[in-house]
Amino acid sequence: MDSLTAGCRQAGLAGVMLPPSPAEGGWATGRLTRGMSRSYSDTTVHHLTNQHAPAIPACTAKPAWRSAIAIFAAIVATTPLIGGCTFIWETESKAKLDLGVDARTPSDNHAAVFRDTIASYAYYVGTRPLRVRGYGLLVGLGTKGSRDCPKAIRRALLDYIHKRHDFVSNVVGTTNVTPEQLVDSIDTAVVAVYGEIPSGAVRGVEFDVRVAALPGTGTKSIRGGRLYTVELRRFLDTPTRGSIAGHVVAVAAGSVFLNPFSGGDSATRTNELDGIVINGGMVTRSRKAMLALVSPSHARAKMIQDRINSYFGRDDHVANATSPRTIEITLPERFRDDVDHTLALIRNLYLPDNARFATARASELARDLIKLDRPHAQIALCLEGLRGHALPFLDDLYDREEHHVSFYAAAAGVRLGSHLAVDVMGMHTNDPLCPFRYQAIRALGRSDGIAAAATALRRLLDDKDMRIRIAAYEALVTRGDRVIESTPVGGDAFILDLVPSTRPSFIYAKRTGAKRIAVFGKRPSCMPPVLYTAPNGALTLSALAGDKTLTAMRITPWGDASPPVAAPLDVVALIELLGGRAEVRKGKILGLGLDYAAVVGAIQHLCDDQSVTAAFVFEQPNMAELFGPPKPAERPESEL
Repeated sequence: MDSLTAGCRQAGLAGVMLPPSPAEGGWATGRLTRGMSRSYSDTTVHHLTNQHAPAIPACTAKPAWRSAIAIFAAIVATTPLIGGCTFIWETESKAKLDLGVDARTPSDNHAAVFRDTIASYAYYVGTRPLRVRGYGLLVGLGTKGSRDCPKAIRRALLDYIHKRHDFVSNVVGTTNVTPEQLVDSIDTAVVAVYGEIPSGAVRGVEFDVRVAALPGTGTKSIRGGRLYTVELRRFLDTPTRGSIAGHVVAVAAGSVFLNPFSGGDSATRTNELDGIVINGGMVTRSRKAMLALVSPSHARAKMIQDRINSYFGRDDHVANATSPRTIEITLPERFRDDVDHTLALIRNLYLPDNARFATARASELARDLIKLDRPHAQIALCLEGLRGHALPFLDDLYDREEHHVSFYAAAAGVRLGSHLAVDVMGMHTNDPLCPFRYQAIRALGRSDGIAAAATALRRLLDDKDMRIRIAAYEALVTRGDRVIESTPVGGDAFILDLVPSTRPSFIYAKRTGAKRIAVFGKRPSCMPPVLYTAPNGALTLSALAGDKTLTAMRITPWGDASPPVAAPLDVVALIELLGGRAEVRKGKILGLGLDYAAVVGAIQHLCDDQSVTAAFVFEQPNMAELFGPPKPAERPESEL
């Protein structure tokens, strides 16, 4: 056990980890997405830029504003939250919306959808999220950090930093900073970091993490702070030895956003000591799912293991029968965006694996799908598991008038790569009366390699319903469709999307998962006069009537102000300036270094104040997506 873990155990806390030095590589922003990759120990992490994690600052003292470059190199983003908007911090997992995830067991155990499936012999155990935690360092707090740190944690933290990082500066004229100075700086604070990893999550899956100042310290606010990379472990609480640290299973880093609903009685009241890092956590050690047999049997366990491995390919080694009762399921990384559906599919595979059985069972399932009192989502899963043997029977169901028959048949067909099923699903997306419209849009977003799906989704970008346009945009993003012009912006690595549409312009901002701002339709502009001041004073924007540009001024957490910066009236260019990396090139200021929440707060205010020629829309939970269409009467409830 390293000294950091030992010290954390003594204090009842977990370990902390700072970002690797430039020689090691690491996270540029703390937000991990598919794209460019960099090796992190024995794990491949993905991010949007090819830059190293921020180096340990050479000096944490208040900067002197001696040049434009010094001004913007010293900027640390401060995050205002958006007033008057509902910010969701704990939402329903969208995985529950996946077709067939809500697998249902019929009351009749002899039904075709249940008989001979793995579900008839085994069930999942340990499906609750795995709680993980760690302790890390926030920087960029200005004068609102704290030098306080529990002795055991401080000792372990300093020892850990000394071992992991090189503090010798290679830049002439810069002052070296020691780990002691770093921890003792009022600009930093030691914080607790918590997260939950879903069951079956594979390496690379991202999740939100909570960040909280340590109780009893003098930290005034963690607003605008950036979490350096921290290791997250699972802990086992024991009655005699306290908490025992387990393996490192995830890492976390990124900009902190404060929860506007925590603390106080008002929905807009903010707890300045508690926030989250959106999508800041990433699984580094895949979490196994466990199937437990109803009746322990070596032969049955091996049969189930072999059936699963045969379905996915034996090279993947998905299933491993570790005992007569237990089968471990380890999903390959290619399923990290579709974990819940894949786990549900496994449980609905049939043990018999021959053409005669598959053809007969597909015929029986097709007849059951027509009936109202059957578990349609589970039938679709079973048909998907039968692969090509099911396609002829699915083809006969696509043109049925009943929405549920046509949709669930197409759901299985799309997963099996049927072009005809994609066309049918496209018809569901175009039907305003279809109760499965949003689910159909999401299904098309997952249909890789079929061009007709992209065509159907692009058409929806001009739908009269704004919610449909947003759903189509998100599905196209999932597909990586080139019709969406995406640009990474700044060190905080949020994405700016330009979405073609003939409908009136609006600006859409996500607040869960990926940090994205989407501009729909014609590029909007600011209309002077304009006056905006961020709630914490970190940014001011102003313009008089008739002005051709805005005037922007940036204030750091230490109270220092940048010189006035000419900002464009074009909103897309303004977003790029506000969120762009703080640097000067050939005498031109390229960015103000604001993070995602600060940029969204400014744009939202300008839209609400009618200073921008577009509406502003925040991501909202879609009730039609969350709950789906009304379910038929007497439909059995989920086991999962």
